[in-house]
Amino acid sequence: MQSGMEKCESTLLEPIAKVEICAPNECTSKVLQLVSGHRGQILGYEGKADWKGWDAVSVYLPIAEMQNLIVELRSQTMGVGFFHWEFDRLQEVPEPLAKRVLLVTGGNGNGNGKSNDQR
Repeated sequence: MQSGMEKCESTLLEPIAKVEICAPNECTSKVLQLVSGHRGQILGYEGKADWKGWDAVSVYLPIAEMQNLIVELRSQTMGVGFFHWEFDRLQEVPEPLAKRVLLVTGGNGNGNGKSNDQR
């Protein structure tokens, strides 16, 4: 077991949410661009049941990218777009972003660039 642990490498994971974004159908293309700009994965979209002229867009989105989502969504949808989300899974952080995170944290994960015994 110890020899196996010595060969292991760590992997940085981030939480991913499954999000349903609802917006007027004339704003759907703007919503799709918004999701793409936030490292989101578009699963598809369809007309929202019983809401004539509205679409429901289903996406996976890193929770770290959701901070300003409601503000940007309202801006792109004339103030009427909304969303629901729930935790879906953990996923490996893309390598370029993981490198930036490790640079900022000093590689120790505590966010201050110092080792745990230097706090």
